[in-house]
Amino acid sequence: MIADTEWEQAAATRVFLNRWNELHQSIQQLSLDQLDEQAQPVRFPIEFDSINTLLPNTQEMRSAARMLSLHGQVAVLDGNSTQVRLDVEALLGCSKALHGEPILVSQLVSIAIDSMGVELLKRALEQDVLEERDLMLLLPHVLAKTGIGPEYRVALHGEIAMMLPVFDNPGMAGEEGATRLPARGNDMLHYLEHMESVLAADESGDLGEFMADLQASEANLEKLFDAGPIVAFDSILTGLLAPATAASGQAFVRSTLHRMAAICIGIRLYEKKHARLPTSLAELVDVGVDATQLTAPSNQSFGFSVDAEQNALVWGYDIRTESAVPPVPPTLDPGEPDLDTKRLYRWELPTKQ
Repeated sequence: MIADTEWEQAAATRVFLNRWNELHQSIQQLSLDQLDEQAQPVRFPIEFDSINTLLPNTQEMRSAARMLSLHGQVAVLDGNSTQVRLDVEALLGCSKALHGEPILVSQLVSIAIDSMGVELLKRALEQDVLEERDLMLLLPHVLAKTGIGPEYRVALHGEIAMMLPVFDNPGMAGEEGATRLPARGNDMLHYLEHMESVLAADESGDLGEFMADLQASEANLEKLFDAGPIVAFDSILTGLLAPATAASGQAFVRSTLHRMAAICIGIRLYEKKHARLPTSLAELVDVGVDATQLTAPSNQSFGFSVDAEQNALVWGYDIRTESAVPPVPPTLDPGEPDLDTKRLYRWELPTKQ
């Protein structure tokens, strides 16, 4: 835990949260309800207009998530295990509320909110504020998120349906000159063939192979654009409308940070049960965490070490910049780009003195 004096905005934050306590409670409860096994994704009113569809409710979900995250950070500050757990769970539920929207943007917002829950959990685990009961309650929710769920395909199928009308009416694209294009039959076929190749990537298997398939699909699309002026002309809208499939895939793979989170929950549970840290991740089966099923996208075990002061360190890697778990923990130099993202792949679990 850190003191209020170490957080410049602590006092102002407490005043803000006290003022909006009722709103927080409502957001938290609605989000927690989404974790019920019988709960269905929320259906927000959407006026579908192909590429011009607006998503105000989806965007406002970010504000709701920020409220939960802020409340959770104060709970970490106070060492309030129950409130931290509830806010982590609520962030996971808030993310799940968007799973039914057949729109890629909505699913990416869902992933962003989910990441906020992982970041809050990481902070709580590193500061060791979660009690055994709350760790046990969190573990199944985290384990349930260690793979890419059906929302990946929901997003892609919805994306196809949203884009197809543009090929019949190119002016909908809003690009200069597009209004003068005729209906794009061949263009539509190129788009569908590309999206079918993207859907052929198996997100339920090896994540490294999944990413390799998406990168191959994107490379084939680039070859299409370079196949000569006639083909290039017949794929104008495909180039405008096809999503950045590799980057989108990376976002879904990044959501498997829950694997690191589950391992670190296991380490804290093992520590509380045995009054010592495990010497290897294999020992975590004793507390219900099978590390062999929780691998990095490269199908490797995550890095793990315990130093002389009995502080544990778990690390992975950012799939945007690396392709394998490094043999030594990544360093976090102040001022380096994407520092906050890199922190997500280095979990430090000091032993309480």
